[in-house]
Formats: sequence, C-alpha cells, structure tokens
Amino acid sequence: MKIAITGLCSGAAGVLVPRLQQDPGIQEITGIDPSPWRGRREKLTFVQKDLRDASLQEHLRGADVLLHLPLVPPPDPRPAPVTLRRQRIDGAANVFQAAAVAGVPKVILLSGVAAYGHRPTTQPMVDESTPLAGEKCLFYSESRHLARVERLLTSTFADRPDVEVVRLRAGEIIGPRCGGFYISYYRWLWLAGSLNHGGRRVPCQQIHEEDLADVMMAAVREKMPGAWNVAADVVEDLSHEEFIYRNYYIRQPGSFERAIFRLLGLFNHKYTQIYPTMYALTMDTEKLKKRLDWTPRHQTLALVQYQLLGRLPGDQDRKTG
Repeated sequence: MKIAITGLCSGAAGVLVPRLQQDPGIQEITGIDPSPWRGRREKLTFVQKDLRDASLQEHLRGADVLLHLPLVPPPDPRPAPVTLRRQRIDGAANVFQAAAVAGVPKVILLSGVAAYGHRPTTQPMVDESTPLAGEKCLFYSESRHLARVERLLTSTFADRPDVEVVRLRAGEIIGPRCGGFYISYYRWLWLAGSLNHGGRRVPCQQIHEEDLADVMMAAVREKMPGAWNVAADVVEDLSHEEFIYRNYYIRQPGSFERAIFRLLGLFNHKYTQIYPTMYALTMDTEKLKKRLDWTPRHQTLALVQYQLLGRLPGDQDRKTG
C-alpha cells in the first residue's frame, strides 16, 4: 500500500509516521510539507513544497490513501491569522483538488471538535450528525477554518462516489508532540476563571495522540467512510474533580469576562484560545467505539492532571527513547 501525507510536519503526523513505517503492509510513504522533515526516512519520500503548489497532484499519483493533517493542533508559536488561514483553507482546497485529479481512491481528513462551532447555540453534546456551525464563529478562527475545510472536502468529492472520504473529528489532542498548544488552554481557563465567581460547570474531553494514531491507522486499513468523533471519556465538571478542586481555581468565565476576551481577541489572536472554555463542547463517540471495538488507553482526567503538573504522558519515554 502507498500512503501520501500532506502536513507531514504536524504533531499528529509525527505520531502516525513511525506506525506506518513499522507496518509491513505499507510499502511507500510520500510526505509533503513546506517545512523541513527531521524524522526517519525509512519508506518515506519527503517533498518540501507548499500545499498550494499547482504541481501537487504529481506527488499524489499512485497513492492508495491520502491523509490530510492540516495543522491540527496549530503549531506553537501560532502563526499570524492570515498565514494560518492560507495554510489551512487554501492549502486544503488545493490538496483535495489534486487528490481528485490524481485519482486517489481514499481521502482521510483529520478535523476537530471546533468544526462543530464553539457558539452559544451549539448543543453541548454533539454527534456526527450535528451540523457544522464553525463558519459562524466570528471570533474563533479555529472553528471557522476546520468547518470550512470539511465543506471543501465535501464539495470536491460530491460527485465522486468511488472515492472513500473519511473525516476524523478529534477532541483536544494531548501528548508530547501535540500537547504544547493545549497547555496554554488551561492557563487561559485559569485566568478567566479567577475573574469569575459564578462557579459554572466546566466540562472537558480530550484524546491522547497515541490513541488518535490508533484510530488513524484503523482508518487507513479499514473501510470507514463518513464522519467519526474521536475522543476519550467526558469529564462533566473539571472544577468539581478532587485533584482540580484542591489545587487549582478553574471556573467558566462569566459574561463580563467573555466580553473582555472578545475585545482583546480583536487585537491579539492568542486571546481567542479562551473560546473553547466559553462554549465547551463534548462529543458522542459511541459510533466509533462500536465500529472498531475501541477504548482509548488514556482518559481525560488523567490527561488534564498531567498537563497541570507540567508534563504529559509519554514525555519521559520520549526523552529516554
């Protein structure tokens, strides 16, 4: 089997590529990214190229599966909003069109929970049939980008029933390669909570990068068309968990604090990181669990504890490995 990966230097690809290299059923991997690849080259042909390049289709010809990993989660430090939009949306449009022209029979997109839209009108628990409202999120670019990329995928292959299209909507991705961005998420949650004494519920749901890699590998091997929510269990209220309650002040921001962060976000995009805490979403993952008989190895509360302690599961293994 020949695999093509666009977004090779993303954190998610850093976890997935060693799995693909060790799989005897994978003969060849073509990785494309504008940044230099610093990982192992076994089975891998690396192409350093902008994902908006017009010649992209030449590198996708003959691929059995395309995995598009569009900066999920975004890199740290986070690019400027205009740069991130071009990388995600314009790059995705070109990747999907190139895959259609090259005749790739299977396309897997790594999307995220933000595609559903962190908005007051979005139901707090979503399943795969929930409409994507991310494009309506005025202040939070993460939601707008992911929802737009999914719509581009749908429109590109709408008249191609021969192409298997898979959407993996991941929760907050945590791990040594993917977790740096979300550690700052908790700093913002603490800051906003310290301003508010309303004591509102703080739900949380995450996924460890290795558990996500398990699902991505299954999507490569098996027939899994459609959308799939990928996350560990839901913690209904972080502020009431004993570890959190005794050691940290975490509360949902109130209406006054929300207005402040919206205003600040107009001047500096880093303040928009508070939006997932303002309108927290959790995902129903029963569809995936039944399809794959899958149970994540790392649960949400343990992931939160590791982050607040300043380290993530796998950190020690990576340092000594």
